[in-house]
Amino acid sequence: MQDPLSPKTARDLLTQARAVRGHDDRAALELFREAFSIAGGAGDQSLAADALNGMANLEHALGESRAAVEHLQTALELRRNTGDPAGEMACHVNLGSVLTDLGDYSGALAHLETALDIGERLGGETRFMTAALTNLGRLAEFVNRFDDALAYYERALKHARHQGNVQHEAILIGNLGEVRRKSGDLEAARQLFEEALERAGDSSPLRWTNLISLGQLWLQQGETERAARSFQESLQLAEALGDVDGMLEARLGLGRTLSDHRRAITVIEQARQLALEAERRTSLPGLLEELARRYQALGEFEQALEILRSAHALERELLSVETARQTRNLLVQFDLERARAEANYHRGRHEAERLAKEAAEAAVAERTRELERLAWHDPLTGLPNRALFRRRLVEALQGEEPLVVGLIDLDRFKYINDTFGHGFGDELLVRVAERLEGMLRGRALLARMGGDEFLMLVRGTVELGRIEQLALEITSSLQRPTKVYGQEIYVAPSIGFALSPEHGRVADVLVGKADQAMYMAKRQGLGWRIFDDAGGQRIPVVTMESALRRALQRGNRDELYLEYQGIHQPDGRVRVGEALLRWSNRQLGRVGPGEFIPVAEDSGLIVPLGSWALRQACLDALSWGDVGVSVNISARQMQERHFLTDVRAALEESGIAPERLQLEITESLMMMHPELARRDLSALKDLGVRVVVDDFGTGYSSLAQLKNYPIDGLKIDRSFVMGIGRDDRDLRIVEATVRMGQALRLDVVAEGVETVEQAEVLRSLGVTALQGFLFSRPAQAHTFLDLLATSAG
Repeated sequence: MQDPLSPKTARDLLTQARAVRGHDDRAALELFREAFSIAGGAGDQSLAADALNGMANLEHALGESRAAVEHLQTALELRRNTGDPAGEMACHVNLGSVLTDLGDYSGALAHLETALDIGERLGGETRFMTAALTNLGRLAEFVNRFDDALAYYERALKHARHQGNVQHEAILIGNLGEVRRKSGDLEAARQLFEEALERAGDSSPLRWTNLISLGQLWLQQGETERAARSFQESLQLAEALGDVDGMLEARLGLGRTLSDHRRAITVIEQARQLALEAERRTSLPGLLEELARRYQALGEFEQALEILRSAHALERELLSVETARQTRNLLVQFDLERARAEANYHRGRHEAERLAKEAAEAAVAERTRELERLAWHDPLTGLPNRALFRRRLVEALQGEEPLVVGLIDLDRFKYINDTFGHGFGDELLVRVAERLEGMLRGRALLARMGGDEFLMLVRGTVELGRIEQLALEITSSLQRPTKVYGQEIYVAPSIGFALSPEHGRVADVLVGKADQAMYMAKRQGLGWRIFDDAGGQRIPVVTMESALRRALQRGNRDELYLEYQGIHQPDGRVRVGEALLRWSNRQLGRVGPGEFIPVAEDSGLIVPLGSWALRQACLDALSWGDVGVSVNISARQMQERHFLTDVRAALEESGIAPERLQLEITESLMMMHPELARRDLSALKDLGVRVVVDDFGTGYSSLAQLKNYPIDGLKIDRSFVMGIGRDDRDLRIVEATVRMGQALRLDVVAEGVETVEQAEVLRSLGVTALQGFLFSRPAQAHTFLDLLATSAG
C-alpha cells in the first residue's frame, strides 16, 4: 500500500493537477496545495517548489496575485536550497511578470534583471531567456520606454527563432507591432501585425489580439471599413474562445467604426453589460465615454450627461490607483536609465539625475496628498474612517430616505492576533476589507470603525428581506478561506443593524444601537441581528467576571451546570456524550458560552471552571454504561502544571475507565505550544485517555503536521458541514479531511449535522461519527440518560 504522505503521492497529485488545469482551475489549485503539503512533509524541496509554481500560476490567473507572489518567493528559496539555477531563473521570471501586472515595476525589474544574469551564466541558451526578455520588453512598454521595449523584444525574438518556437515568434512580432503603433510608425506596425497573423494560425488566441491591434491601426489611419472587418473577426474568435477581455476590446473597437449611432450604441451597451457581469471595472470608463459621445451626436443630451457623470465618478474611484501607477512609472524610468548608464560606462548621468529629481518631487507631492487623505481614511485598509463615515451619515440623515447602519465585527480576531502577531492580523484586516469592499461596492458605504470592526451605510431600504439577504451575503463571503502569508484563515462575522427613522435620526445613536445589536448577535450565536429595545444591553465584563467568580466559589449547581449532546455512530447509536458548559445567573439571566467563556479565558477563571467541568462530566458518565464522555479543554487550562493531575483525579474519583474519557483540544493550541502539546498529549495517551482535535479546519495546522501528535481523531468544523449541498468548496474540504484522516488512521467526526442530505453525504464519505441537531439536542444529565436508553434500544 502506497504511503499517503510519500513523494510518489505528491507527484501523482501534481500530474492530476496539471491534467485538470484549464478545465477546473479551482480543483487543480486544491490538488497543487495538497501536493505541496505532502511534499513538504516528506522533505522533498524540489517537488514542493514544483507545486508552489503550479499554485502561483493558477492564483495569478484567478486574481489572487498577492498570494501568487508569496508562493513564488517561497519556491525561489527552495530552488536555491536544492541548487537548481534554471528553477531559480524561472521563479524570477514569473515574479517579474506577476509584479508587473500588480504595478510594482521596480520589484519586477529587479527580478527580471536577476533572471537575465542567471541565464547568461547558464550559457544564454535556456528557454527562460525568451520569457525574461519578453517580460522586460513588456515592462518597458508599460512605462512608455519604447526604444528599450523594441530592443528587448528583438532580443527575445532572436532567442525564440533560435529555439524554433513559432508561437513565441508570433507573440513577439505582435508586441513589436504594438510598440511601433504606439510610437507612430504605422506602416512598420502594419507589416508586423500582418506577419504575426500569418504565424498565429486560424484559431489561436494570438490571432484575435493581433486583429484588434490591426483594427486600432486602421482606425488610427481613418480606414473604418478595414478596421470594422478586423474587429468583427477578432470578436468572433474571442467569443469562440470565451475570452472576456478580447470580447470587450473587439466590441468597443467595432462600435467606434460604426457611423450609425443607434447601432453603435447597441454594440457598446452589450460590451458594458459584459464588463459589469465580468467585473472588468477598468474597461468601463472608455465604454461609457463612447456611449456618451454617441448620445450627444443624436441630440439626447440628458442621457449623454448622465452617462458622463457615471464615467467621471468611476474615473475618480480609479484615480488614486492611476496616480500611484504614474509615480511608480517615474521611479522605474529612473531605474531603467540607471541600468543603461551603468552598462554604457556612466553615459547619460545628467538625464538620470534629472529623472531622480522628478521622481523625488513627485514623491513629495504624493506624500502631501497622502497626508490630506489620511485625515479621512483608515491608513491600514484605505477605507473611509469613522470620522468620514459619521460625516456621510449626518449628511444622509438630512434627507427623508430610509437608512440602514450596519456594524460588522470579526469573531475570534483577538485569538488570531495573539497566535500570529499584530502584523499578521493587520494583513488579515486588509484582505477582509478588500473582500467586503468588492462585495458592497455600489450598494453601501463601507468604513473601518477601528480594531476588527467595520461600519456600513445602506440608503433607501429598511425591508427585512433585503437586510437578511445582505447579512447572509456578507457572512458567506467572509466565511470563505482567506490566504494570509501562506496560511488559510477562516473568520466569521457578527453583524448588528440599526434602522432610520425607526431607531432614531441621530448619527451616534444609530451607530450605538447597531453596536448593541451586533453584541447581541454575538452573544446569542445568531450571526446577525436588527436592534430592538427588548434585546437588552451589554453585560459589563467586570460585572460578568464578578458573578462568575461568585458562582465558582459557591459551587452552585443551579448556576453552573453541564448539558450533554450525543456523538452518534453512523447507525444512529450514541457513542459519546459531549459535555457543554452552561451558566444561568439570577440577575444576568442565561448567559451564552460565547459570552462568558472569553471572559473566563481572559480572567484565568477558565482553569477552575474547566477543572470542575472535567470532574463533573466524569461523575455523570459513571451511569452511562460503555458510552464515553467528551470534555473540551482550553489552551489556558492545558498550560497549568497541575492539568495532568486534575485528569488523573477526575478518573480516580469517578471510577470510569480512562478509555471512556475523550478530551477535545483546538488546532491553535497545538500550533501555539507544540512542545507542550506533544508532552501532555503523550502523557494522556499513556493514561489511556482519547484526544480529539476540535473544530478542525478553522485553525492553522496542516494535515501533514498531524502525524507529529499522538491524537485519536478530528472533528470537522460545523461551518464546512453546513456548506454541504450549497458550496462545492466546503464539500471538497470535507472529502479531503476524511480521506487524510483515514490515511492517518484517525476517527473523523462531523459536527453541526442538521439535514438528512448532510448525514447521507457524510456517511457515504466514511466519517466515523456524526453530531448535530438532526440526531439530538443538548440536554441535562437526567434527560441525556433517557436518550441513551432510547439509542440502545
